Amino acid sequence: MGFLGYGPWFWISLSLYAAAAVLALALSARPRAAHLAAQVLSMAGAAAGVASSLLFLLRAPSPSSLPEPPLAALVGTVPLLGLTVVLDSLSAVFLLALSVLVLAVSLFSVPYLAPYAGKRNLPVFDALAALFVLAMALVFTAGHLVLFLVAWEAMAFLSYFLVVFESEKEDTVAAGTLYLVMAILGGALLLAAILLVFSATGSFSMRDFDAAHLPPATRTAVVLLLVAAFGVKAGVVPLHVWLPRAHPAAPGNVSALMSGIMLKTAVYGLLRFLLHMMGAQEAWWGILVLALGLLSAVVGVAHAFVENDLKRLLAYSSIENMGLIWTGIGLGLTASALGSPAVAALAVFAAVFHAFNHAFFKGGLFLGAGAVHHATHMRDLGSLGGLVRTMPGLSVLFLGGSLAISALPPFGGFASEWTTLQALVAGALAGPPALSVLLAVAVAVLALSGALAAAAYLKAFGVGFLGKPRTPAAAHATEAPLAMRLAIGLLVAASLALGLAPGVFARLSGLGTDFSARGALGLQLGWDVYFEYSPTHEGMAPPPPLAGLDPLPVLAALAAVALAAVLAVRVIGGKRPVRRYSTWDCGYGEPDARMQFSASGFSKAFLIVFRFLFRPTRELKAEGEHVYHPESLAYTTTHEPLVEKYLYDPLVAFVHRLSDRARQAVQTGSLRGYLAYVLGALVAGLLYFLLAKGG
Repeated sequence: MGFLGYGPWFWISLSLYAAAAVLALALSARPRAAHLAAQVLSMAGAAAGVASSLLFLLRAPSPSSLPEPPLAALVGTVPLLGLTVVLDSLSAVFLLALSVLVLAVSLFSVPYLAPYAGKRNLPVFDALAALFVLAMALVFTAGHLVLFLVAWEAMAFLSYFLVVFESEKEDTVAAGTLYLVMAILGGALLLAAILLVFSATGSFSMRDFDAAHLPPATRTAVVLLLVAAFGVKAGVVPLHVWLPRAHPAAPGNVSALMSGIMLKTAVYGLLRFLLHMMGAQEAWWGILVLALGLLSAVVGVAHAFVENDLKRLLAYSSIENMGLIWTGIGLGLTASALGSPAVAALAVFAAVFHAFNHAFFKGGLFLGAGAVHHATHMRDLGSLGGLVRTMPGLSVLFLGGSLAISALPPFGGFASEWTTLQALVAGALAGPPALSVLLAVAVAVLALSGALAAAAYLKAFGVGFLGKPRTPAAAHATEAPLAMRLAIGLLVAASLALGLAPGVFARLSGLGTDFSARGALGLQLGWDVYFEYSPTHEGMAPPPPLAGLDPLPVLAALAAVALAAVLAVRVIGGKRPVRRYSTWDCGYGEPDARMQFSASGFSKAFLIVFRFLFRPTRELKAEGEHVYHPESLAYTTTHEPLVEKYLYDPLVAFVHRLSDRARQAVQTGSLRGYLAYVLGALVAGLLYFLLAKGG
């Protein structure tokens, strides 16, 4: 691969994605051949994307424009259609995450989507998926605001059609409609921010952007619009309502792409606009982002713990992880505004590192959930169980992903969340008192979310994979195909590698030195990689020395403890005779699946303690002629979505009332009235043009 530079490999990658879409449609008469061809070309495009991003990160330490394709000069002559594509360390890191995830998802999709061939328009789905990936690659590399917006909107609309693939299901259509509405809202907010920037700077080029040209009021409006627009895409609370519905409704491979990398476009956009382009000029920008991140982390993980639908549990967990990432970004923005480049560098690196990690372990978990649904046609944890016997390979891989997302060593989730914790501690000790209190709360929230995340995935794996099968479908499930297991294994292995060598990622990305200068020692990440700082501003004190992380000794210690435990059991326990007895079953006979912990029972205590957050309701239905000796009992619990009930439901009702009144006032049926509306709009437009030109 080395005989080509990163630029040619990038354009080869985009060309292969486009070719996958075209070939899928061209072979639509042969769905299986079209599906296989599209996935193979997508894998080739992902491999080229890996080559492009790695070659850039290894050879180009400074931002660089990619050579433009042959038609760029022609298209570039059309107003507003510049095709400038730029790679720097930030965009290359996200492009690398996208490419690795697409490589795994495309491999997974070969057997996963094969049953749909001939039953649905699978070639169209494959074409839309390839174009969806192409749009995300352009979002990460666009150097022109119009190109960024076009790619952003294309990504949103293409993903909508992927979500509603199983359109015969009413819940899927409703989830897709909600997602489309929220995507349109986010796009409108982003468009408004871009137009405000253009009105102040007169340019759509990201290179020409200078926040100093923005008046204070305009700058404030732009920041609020950008935070809201990217908050919708990231699914941060309270803009998250679409995420726990759309991700479960989509096929497993689409859920992996949406949660694994599409959510990261919001992370990239927030860093690109607020930090890179606008320079993090005011501390309140970061405090706003930090507060939204903390709220999302708590609400997301709490709902994940009480969910019984496996994919909804994963979706709420994505909200929690996006909250952790936004917490790091918020700290980075705040520290940068207050003049502490060391804390800013560490916080931004922690956010990007966790986003990079999350792309792999969450992508692998969604693929694992897709494999479970592929084998059992079920997502309810209460209907699963015993999969470790029928699907042992998938169970081991799902356990690896669960350990990674639970922030347990030696996986990457531990390394990135630990780095986030170190950044929060450094900011709390170095910042002003008010900020220190907020960051101390953030440390507590991080600890709480980590504990609840571990409990949630203990529930997901323990109830879904261990014990006895609860239904015949779970009892007769077959092992996932080899391609599915290889795809998930690739992502779990990537997370393990990031946990064992976080310093390599820090050195490769170059993000640790973006805001710092050579000076005193900051944080060691192992493998001789350090964050260094030189305080340049009196707003924050120099951060104290932090606890270093060297993963290999940690791994060696864990292995030593495990080995010691095994030896102790062999030496001490081996001398005693083993006597086997049946489990006491209260006189009911042989223990069965009903005697196991249920998914609802696992989280019931938490639901009761935090009833103010969930407002649980319980219902017990008895069937039979005798009240005291019923033939069957059905016990169900539900909880209220507070954000939807107290924020969105009143808002929707208000919009409906306003629309009805506007319809009655405007839609009178009078032709003269409609002509008057047109004339008034024309006069208003002319006046605005004359006033703007005169100003």
